Amino acid sequence: MAQMVERTCWCGKKFQARVADVKRGWAKSCCKSHAAWKREKAKGPAGLIEKDRRIAARDDDLSWDEDPSWDAHKGSF
Repeated sequence: MAQMVERTCWCGKKFQARVADVKRGWAKSCCKSHAAWKREKAKGPAGLIEKDRRIAARDDDLSWDEDPSWDAHKGSF
């Protein structure tokens, strides 16, 4: 059985984490939603700006003039 250690999440809740995960730098949050929230918060405004740029670049690459049907690519080979 894996060795466990008690950790405290940034929200204040205590939880059990595997020692191997702690050594990897994981096990910083009590649940996935808290880990995701912390990850998104750490990006700050610069991360949001970069995300907006990626979305804009993706939208520019899309060609809406082409046939949007599912099987449209089959005739191009």
